[in-house]
Order: sequence, then C-alpha cells, then structure tokens
Amino acid sequence: MSHNRPELRTGDLVQVKNEEEIRATLDENGTLDALPFMPEMVKYCGKTYRVFKYTASTCVEGYGMRRMTDSVFLEGVRCDGGYHDGCQRLCLIFWKMQWLRKIKMPPQSYRATDLRAQADPKTPDYKTQNGDVYFCQSTELRKATIQAAWWDIRRDIADILYNRQSLFNIIRQSLIVVYMKIQRVIRKGDYVRVRGNLAKTPTERLGLQAGEWVEVRSLAEIKQTLDSSGKNRGLELSAEMIPFCNKKMRVMSRVNRIILEISGQMQSINDSVILEGSSCDGTFHRGCPRDNLFLWREIWLRRIDGRDAATEET
Repeated sequence: MSHNRPELRTGDLVQVKNEEEIRATLDENGTLDALPFMPEMVKYCGKTYRVFKYTASTCVEGYGMRRMTDSVFLEGVRCDGGYHDGCQRLCLIFWKMQWLRKIKMPPQSYRATDLRAQADPKTPDYKTQNGDVYFCQSTELRKATIQAAWWDIRRDIADILYNRQSLFNIIRQSLIVVYMKIQRVIRKGDYVRVRGNLAKTPTERLGLQAGEWVEVRSLAEIKQTLDSSGKNRGLELSAEMIPFCNKKMRVMSRVNRIILEISGQMQSINDSVILEGSSCDGTFHRGCPRDNLFLWREIWLRRIDGRDAATEET
C-alpha cells in the first residue's frame, strides 16, 4: 500500500497537489494503488477543500462492501464526466492522501472553491477508454479495494477515529447488518428491497428540467411501477430512497447517460432525473460513504408549482 501520506480526518482542510506532483505517484496505468487519477481531476489541482469523509470502506456494485485505504472524499467534489463522453452520474471523486497536503488556516478564512470551474482546455494524456469500455475510478473500484468480511470491525474503528462517527451510530449500523442477514435467511431474500409485482414496468415522460419542482410520489404509488426485483425498467428504488417519498424537491439535472460500474460501458437512461439533496446515506449499506446521487424515474414524481413549494419551505 501507499506511504508518505498525511493523517486526514473529516473537516480537515487540504490543498490538492499540482499535476506534476501527482503524476510522480502514478504507475504506467495512471493509477495509485489501482485507483486512477482521472483527467477530470486536473482542474482541482492547487485548490483548497475540506475533507468530507475518510473512505475506510466503500460499496462496489456487484461486490458489496470492500475495504479501502489512504483515501478521502472532498466536500462537493464530483466527477463531471467531461473526459468520459459526458457521463452524468456525478460520482464523488476518491482522492489518495498522497495527492493532498494538509493545511492550516483560520476556519473563518476558508471559502469553498467554485466547483463549477471549467476543465483545463488541454486534454491530459490519461487513458479514459479502451474500445467501448471506459476507464475511471468507478470501473476500477474493485481493483482499488480489498475484500472484507461483513463482521470486519477495522472500518468501524476508522469511522470513529477519522470520520468522527459516534459509537452509537456504529453499533446501529452493525445491528442493521445483522438483522438484514437474519431476514435474508428467513425470507430467502433482501428484506429492505421494495418490490412490485409487474412483469413489464410502465414509463411516464414529464420532460422535467433543472430548477423545476416535483413531489416524490408515495411509496404505495411507486410500488405499483416496480417489478418483482424492485426495479422500473432496470432502475432500482433502493431502501435509502424511501425517506424522500411524499417530499417536495427541486430537479438538479436530467440524466441521459451513465457509465455502468460493473461493465464499464455507457448506458443510455430515459425519463430520469437527479433531485437536489437526494443522495445515499448508506443506512442499509454499512454506512457506505460514497454519497451517490439517486436516479429518479419521472414516473415516481409529479410536477408541482415551485411557488407553492417555496412557500412551504419558508
């Protein structure tokens, strides 16, 4: 594993090292510990951010929870897909600690960097695609992580030490995992999955645009759009999405294409959006820190008057 890294915790201020310094840590594949430094990350070099979470573990699609070392997320720093054919998944970017330097400044003098900054006009010579298979942190995450048993407490210790999580929260997450294991045996399935009973699931096109207001339909309504695996045309309603039912929310962006983590291929998406403030808190995934933004089918939403929603907020 890696060396010469700062000790970082949630809330610490860091400066991203310059591109040359980071390149010096990479192997011939442009990775450190199998984690790629992507061209979308270059524009963040030299800028200051606050540590969002230490990534002691992370969920990997198709492989469950896996251990990770020497990496953190930075507040609000997501991949814009600019060098990956416009992938719109907006994943939080993993940062190896060797790519960062811890800095000290008075809290009142810190101002978050504008995360909408444009990408560097020059295209860094990093590999991003091989045929129809893309090369990014998401597609390489299995290689950059280590298999861990569900009872492995090392990540729990790291969450207490580095993510400032309470012992109560750690115990709660562990009990949820144990309960899920028991329920899978009793029910021969995943008890937290919302399931429907349709063989062919319906669609609805609202044509929602960024800034519009919607109300998430009730769980009972959404259930009527799902098949027996809890999906609508392949898109799952995860258990962490349930608390957003019946809530009024604003559309952040439309989603038309994402890179699939398992295959590395681009997948077209229809009639789906991302809603502001709706991301996975990892409640049913052992506290996974990835903060993935949920994809919402338009059939799960109803358009509402933004003035009414704004009035309710105030």
